[in-house]
Amino acid sequence: MKEHIKKIHNSLYELNALQQQTQAAEQNILEASVQRLDRINADLLKLRRRVLTDESADKQYRELILERGRLHQVVANSRMYI
Repeated sequence: MKEHIKKIHNSLYELNALQQQTQAAEQNILEASVQRLDRINADLLKLRRRVLTDESADKQYRELILERGRLHQVVANSRMYI
């Protein structure tokens, strides 16, 4: 019986360690995503004036908008786990 309890204790210890690692990874993902969002928002402000007259600026602007949307989802998901 004691061996069974020891195995359960070890399993719980391992699960706790995995949970802490997962939480740390989510925190890193959140921080990186927020930093990238800041850079994207700055780039969007710079491109805004050129979007109507420059095709490459328009393309880059649209790509950044899509990336920003994906990052908002990543941030929301990360915040659920932290």
